[in-house]
This record gives sequence, C-alpha cells and structure tokens, in this order.
Amino acid sequence: MQKTKAGIYIHIPFCAQACSYCNFHFSTTRKNMDKLITSIGNEMAIREKDWRAYQFDTLYFGGGTPSLLRSENFSFLMEALNKHFFMTSLQEFTIEANPDDITHENLKAWKEIGVNRLSIGVQSFDNEVLEWMNRSHKAEDSLKALERARGFGFEKFSMDLIYGLPEGKGGDFMKDLGRVDELGVNHISAYALTIEENTPLHKKIMTQSFPAPDENRAVNDFQKLQEWARENDWRHYELSNLSKKGAEGVHNSQYWSRKPYLGLGPSAHGFQEEKRYWNLANNPQYIKQIDLGILPEEKESLSLKDQLNEWVMTSLRLDTGLNLKNLNGYPTELVQEIIDSADELIRIGELERYKDSFGHLHVRVPLEKRFLTDGIASKLFLV
Repeated sequence: MQKTKAGIYIHIPFCAQACSYCNFHFSTTRKNMDKLITSIGNEMAIREKDWRAYQFDTLYFGGGTPSLLRSENFSFLMEALNKHFFMTSLQEFTIEANPDDITHENLKAWKEIGVNRLSIGVQSFDNEVLEWMNRSHKAEDSLKALERARGFGFEKFSMDLIYGLPEGKGGDFMKDLGRVDELGVNHISAYALTIEENTPLHKKIMTQSFPAPDENRAVNDFQKLQEWARENDWRHYELSNLSKKGAEGVHNSQYWSRKPYLGLGPSAHGFQEEKRYWNLANNPQYIKQIDLGILPEEKESLSLKDQLNEWVMTSLRLDTGLNLKNLNGYPTELVQEIIDSADELIRIGELERYKDSFGHLHVRVPLEKRFLTDGIASKLFLV
C-alpha cells in the first residue's frame, strides 16, 4: 500500500544571542545541547509507531538557530531519522542558518547529510538596523555567506527580510529588495515587524526607550513588496512568502494545504488526521519527560468547524485563495454559512471570485487588501 506523504519539522532551541523582536522558543545557554539532541532522537523512537503509514518528502530544521549544531549532532539526528521513519523519498531538506554560521566546514557537513536548501536569516542589509535588532551578523556577512554557499554548490536559497520598522529604525526596505536578484536568491520570506510580549523590544517600547512600529509604514512596505514582485517576475504565492517560478517552499506549503507533518523537539507542533499536538516549550522539562518515555505534549482533536476555519485561514493566505472544491464532504449547512459570509465580503470588496484553469471556483483577497488577509479571513470563521 502506498504511504501518505508528510513532512518533518525539528526545532533546535538554541541561539547565540537573543534578537530584540523574537518570541520563538530558544535558549542562549548551550550546556545541555548534546543531551537535548539525544532526547530528540529518543522522541523519534517514541513516535515511530504512529507514523509508520507515512513517507517523508520534506525535512526542515528550524529554531532557534540550527546552524549552531555541530556536524556530529546532525549525523546523530539523520541516523535516527533513517532508523525510525521512511526517508527515501526526501525531496526538500532545509536548514535555517545565520549568515555568520555559513562556513566552509558547515557547508561541507550539510552537503554530506543531504541538505539542498538554505533559509538564511538576513533580515536587513543595513548594519544599523541589524544592531538595533541585536542580530549577531553584519550585512557583509550575509553577502559573503551567499557567495560561499553558491560556490559550494547550493542552488536553493530562502532569505528572511523584515519590514515595517519604527520611524528612524527602518533602513531602506526597497534597497534590501534591490539586492535580492543580484545575489541569486530564489525565495524570500518577508515579515512585518510585530511586537510580541515578553521580548526585549516589547519591554523597551513599554518603557518608551524605543519607538513603536507604525502600521502605516508596514502597509506601505507591503504594497512596495507587491509591486516589486510583479515588476521583477516573482510570485507572491503566500502572504509572507515570494519565489521565482518553481522555487516555492515545499515544506511550508504543506502547512498551508493542511497536509500531515511530524514535529520534533521542544515547542514543535505536529498535525496528523485532524489532530494537532505541540511539545512543551521548556528544554529541561522536555528532556526529563522524554527520558521517562513520556511525550511532553498537549493535543487537540479538531472539530468540523475548526477544520473548516483552518481551510479558510490557510487558503486565503495563498495567492490562489480558497478553492471551494476543498470544502466538499463537509456538512452542507456549514459550507453554506461560509459561502454566505464570503458573498457579503465580495459585495463590499474584501474578497473576489475567480475560476482556475480546471473550472474550480475560488475566493481570494484582492491585491489591494492583501495586507489585511488575516482579519478578513476571520470574518468567515464559523463559531
């Protein structure tokens, strides 16, 4: 029997230093790194029985900063993955990396384990902005890293950029975009700066030592991003992601199309058969529970309304929008409620209809409203 395709996400919760805006789970203390890597391998052994019906075509190391791992850490994790899961169909293998970690030694180690895509945390090419963000690298490090990786035979690159910074701290977002094509990057993840609680940036804004971001600046930067994409033959295929033709991120696209994925490591999320789980975001407790043979997770089973709301949210973030065919099989009355709400949003210009090349009816957010996608999607949610 053919196995179902799925992805694997491994969270590596270590960073060299804390960026001012980041609220992801990480630690700047690496004294337990080897022990935690061993625990991730042990988590694989515990989860193996529940994922035997799947073959994995994408693998993504995120964080944190996975590029901090030593070659022996990667080798251990790859050996464990191949031992416990069906990895022979692996198509895309991505590692998130900081520019200052892209060394000859690391590139060699990553090539040897099969990495074929790098997601590089550039954020900006303005050194003042990088210092304000408390990034560990300089703009010149990013340029050298990309050159070094290309010289080592890597061809697929994604680059993170941040826009919508406060007045006086924003650098020049269009200047950053202007560097993209000349650097040979074929994928961008562009994020508006958001202020998350309990981050250094949030604390500084609350004490008024830093100015708060201006939403109008974020909107303007996003519109510039859309225009740049159209003028330079980039596909803005998801709200925060753009690519050259054929370079869309395969792994992340599984999230937006609600395909199964296995999450490993502290704070990692997983999705399988309309059930979600998320691991404890605490390194010592994660290690302790794994050592006891206990999965350090919480779970939820998605109701029919939850499933439909997820289809709406993830689909409307895509340039293709919500394919109404994907709602077939759900209760007619629930689907009709979504369609009725969509009709009202179409009437006021917050959604539009179109048919794809197969004749399937879609609804999507118009380009001029795309920055407001999440808020518009929430108006279709079933309660």
